Amino acid sequence: EAARELVELARTFNSGSAQVEFASYATKITGGNRLQFAELEQMELFERTDQAVTLWGQLPLPDVVVEARAPVNYTYYLDLEKEWQMTLEGNEVTVYAPPIEFNTPAIDASRITYSVRADSLLRDEDDALVKMKEGLTSMSKMRAAEHVVLIREVGRLKTEEFVEGWLMEHLERPANDLRLRVVFPDERTAQPAAP
Repeated sequence: EAARELVELARTFNSGSAQVEFASYATKITGGNRLQFAELEQMELFERTDQAVTLWGQLPLPDVVVEARAPVNYTYYLDLEKEWQMTLEGNEVTVYAPPIEFNTPAIDASRITYSVRADSLLRDEDDALVKMKEGLTSMSKMRAAEHVVLIREVGRLKTEEFVEGWLMEHLERPANDLRLRVVFPDERTAQPAAP
């Protein structure tokens, strides 16, 4: 019986046919109300310097510096379920939007390259590389926060387009005679009065 199965397997192998199966299981599906307005693709260089001392903190050991390079995709959005405020003065609508947020950055794992830029005979570079790999997600989140300045104006423009469309649908007067201004929380000098 085993020999017959082996012959069948060999014939399948030699004929070039193969069967691949994929299985996926939905553990949780949730809906969301987000205005996704910007996507940033960036080649990132992450660097980690490991420092150590010996002899009860008296003798510093040489640093180990490791690097990781990878393309990272950042996606930015506004949460439509958070607080939004609008004020109307004359024909100017000021939109006080919620803070700009981002999804967990998507690091292209197939294109990550690691390197040791500074090593030491007294230190374990492999340990530094492991720590680098473990910290990539948190480092990419810090970069995502830093990149908000790069996408802010795109976010402002897309938010204005979104609000203008909403106003055109819900106002009794034409919305095209209104001027929109979007203000993000970190740009506010004073909080607007509650409507």
